[in-house]
Amino acid sequence: MKKILSSVLLITISTLVSLVLAEVACHYILNPVDYLTPDREADAILRYKILPGSGGHDEWGFRNKEVPEKASVVVIGDSQSYGYNATLDFSYPAQLGKLLNKTVYNLSLGGYGPVQYDYLLSNYAIKLKPEYVVAGLYFGNDIADAYNTAYTLDHWKSLRSANLIDTEEGPETSMDDELIKKKKKGVVADIRHWLAGNSILYQILTKVVFKNLGSMGAAKNADTEKSVPFKNEKLKVEKILTPQARFRTLDTTRTKINEGLRITLDRLNAMAVTCKSNNIKFMVLYIPTAEYVLSDYFNGSVDNQALDNLQKLVNAENYMRSVVSASLAASNVPVIDGAEALKSKLGIVPGIYLPGPDGHPTASGYGILSETLAKKIAQ
Repeated sequence: MKKILSSVLLITISTLVSLVLAEVACHYILNPVDYLTPDREADAILRYKILPGSGGHDEWGFRNKEVPEKASVVVIGDSQSYGYNATLDFSYPAQLGKLLNKTVYNLSLGGYGPVQYDYLLSNYAIKLKPEYVVAGLYFGNDIADAYNTAYTLDHWKSLRSANLIDTEEGPETSMDDELIKKKKKGVVADIRHWLAGNSILYQILTKVVFKNLGSMGAAKNADTEKSVPFKNEKLKVEKILTPQARFRTLDTTRTKINEGLRITLDRLNAMAVTCKSNNIKFMVLYIPTAEYVLSDYFNGSVDNQALDNLQKLVNAENYMRSVVSASLAASNVPVIDGAEALKSKLGIVPGIYLPGPDGHPTASGYGILSETLAKKIAQ
């Protein structure tokens, strides 16, 4: 019995030591921010924020290795600018820094919108004394997020219209709301939560080996109700499109979206004023929906019954682009068109988007956006 117990103890200790060494090696070789799940907490101004240093994030709670004393460029945006579907080094702000050979600070987080962008500019970005500030405006949900923030947080009630009549009940929701869910309670949930936020080895096992079983860190924006398969042999592209879900966040016949558009224009113009007063060059990067990028190839690539819904989405996105562009032009704010850049690379750069319903670009797609930005900044 003693020999058996000794053997078990030896095996247990050896296993634990091996796991610790493997974990140390993972932290040394890999970037923790690409694997660990950060701790989020509710915030009266930003809706939620990541705790400083949590999940490999920097001391401000953003996806950077550190907060620099100065940055040449600061990018402000949502999950698209944060860089979902790509590691830290392949988000478009990181790739932009490599192309420019300058410090680019990423001040982005999933679930944020134009209201948060303005706040982050005034309270964080200007501290870095940047030469440029880029706002990544994602047409997939930023307009809806502007409404949601202003009408659910009392801090922003000054942005609300005095006599707004909205027949729809409840706040507007976006596909990034999955990122703001409260953590589950219970001993097992607490253990898993701690492991997800501290153990790269645990995250690799759950995300890779067990195909994300129980992972809390994935962006699950798979609102696949009435989804539309897209397949184009010439482009070698397969994609699940979600036109109805996307159209809902761009439909200006809805009071929420019309109001969200007004708030978006107001906050972007406020950012322009702040940048001008601080001698910062302000520009806006248009980040399109995947549906908009693929829109020139709908015929023959999707079921004919889906064409009307897809065209409604494209028309709505075109309308939003025109209204925002007119407002920014009046404030002399340059626009970088990410849609045209991504469209121009279809069939040339493979894998710009994942095949499923996720609307975030891949590292390749982010690379196209970074190249387009770099050319504009270098002019």
